[in-house]
Amino acid sequence: MMNTFFSLFLVLVFLLAGCSSPEPQPENKQFDVFFNRPLKAVKAEDIFSNYHYLPLETNDSSLLGNIKRIVYKNGRYFISNRSQISIFNDKGHFVRTINKLGNGPYEYRPYWSMNVNGDGNVSLLSLNPPKLTTYTSSGDFLSRVKLDSLSVRDLIYLNDSLLLLRGDHRSEGYKFHVLNVESGQMERYFYRMERKTHPSFMKDCMTTYKNKILVCEYKSNEIIEVSKDSASVRYIINVNDKMPPKGYFEKEDADIFDYAQKGYIGNIICYAESDKYILLRFGGVKEKTQAFALINKENRQYIVFDEMVLADGITIKPDFFHSIGEGKLIFEIDPTVILESGNVKFKSNFPDLVEDSNPLMLIVNLD
Repeated sequence: MMNTFFSLFLVLVFLLAGCSSPEPQPENKQFDVFFNRPLKAVKAEDIFSNYHYLPLETNDSSLLGNIKRIVYKNGRYFISNRSQISIFNDKGHFVRTINKLGNGPYEYRPYWSMNVNGDGNVSLLSLNPPKLTTYTSSGDFLSRVKLDSLSVRDLIYLNDSLLLLRGDHRSEGYKFHVLNVESGQMERYFYRMERKTHPSFMKDCMTTYKNKILVCEYKSNEIIEVSKDSASVRYIINVNDKMPPKGYFEKEDADIFDYAQKGYIGNIICYAESDKYILLRFGGVKEKTQAFALINKENRQYIVFDEMVLADGITIKPDFFHSIGEGKLIFEIDPTVILESGNVKFKSNFPDLVEDSNPLMLIVNLD
């Protein structure tokens, strides 16, 4: 009898232990990506299940020049070259250009960055002197806000009236500032940053995923998740175990030659995220340290590539993509790559394409 009771006691202890909740494990925020050269070109159809091509109407009014940013709002693409905004609908037809470059009271000086709110209002960030100029999507002047001595370099809307400004890492202070565009008042600032010494020449990338604002940049292996009043590290991207040591970029004696010599890979150049995937461009200083990584968030497997095969005889080697939010992104394709390919069947999809056409857009939805 004693043995029976003892056995039942052991069974009960075992069952209770099995039903108890396991201790929560710390979230693994780091993704490790390793690669060796040479990299193999990948077929677009093998890595992207949902993509299409969009030719943009080309005429004397719609020529784009060097594209710096693409924003997609309300079925329209707002495309900036830092002197004007060209607007196309989702069929690629040209709508209008906002071009008010000048010194007048309702004009703007050359600007560094731009973004668009849900109403289609376009805000342009000029740096010298720092100020924000906003127009309707029809090009009508709305407002101008002087930013005094604030050192910022990028912007994205939190909602139709609140604008998140990202501080320039070449100065000390706060990385994020929240501006009420309607009142012209700065409402808050947060996320203390120190001045970084390395120079950088980059296209900026601030994107969205499930109503979260995600920020990546040069001189950092971190993806920052931002709300209207706080910011935290969402992910860390470790490439080939070549992350610079903590505080490296803030060192006074740090220089670009030391960075290159040690082979550090400490730049996340552009970033997009969906429920399942992350796509990013990473790089150091040297060309062989630069590539794209497509990461499966569920199993942490990845593909590293720097060339994409679109069709027989048509391969592109992009150095950037425009992340337009919620896992949607755009690669630019030079028309000459297609026209000179000899692939008659593929070219026939774009009968109006000529050498001087605007870039063809490869639009990808990460699934």
